[in-house]
Amino acid sequence: MQPLFLYVAAGLGSCVGLVLLMYNVVAAVLFMREEGDGVSSGLAKAAWATGVFALFTWAVPCVGLLVALTAVVLGRVERGRIYRDESSLAGATPVRMASVNGGVALAMQVFAFLGAAVDIVMSNTGG
Repeated sequence: MQPLFLYVAAGLGSCVGLVLLMYNVVAAVLFMREEGDGVSSGLAKAAWATGVFALFTWAVPCVGLLVALTAVVLGRVERGRIYRDESSLAGATPVRMASVNGGVALAMQVFAFLGAAVDIVMSNTGG
């Protein structure tokens, strides 16, 4: 249980994680107050939930990458359904948030990997 707490703390402990979490709260409040044509699909809401989960688990070595990629892919699939008029336009906010959350989680993983790689290379070269 302790490593899970550390991974969640790493996701929320970063400044980017906290800003993104606040952005999600504001978007959720505005989404719930929206008056639109129809309701968003379950796929759009699942993409947003997966994106938020990616925010919490981005530091987990393999799971974080898979969750972030799943959020981005689900968001792209639902965006295609919206453009083809197979899904309601009300799903645009969850799709946008899934793309933002998944993309930021992927970017944070890339930067963490590059930082670790540079550290390993520098320690092996004596620099």
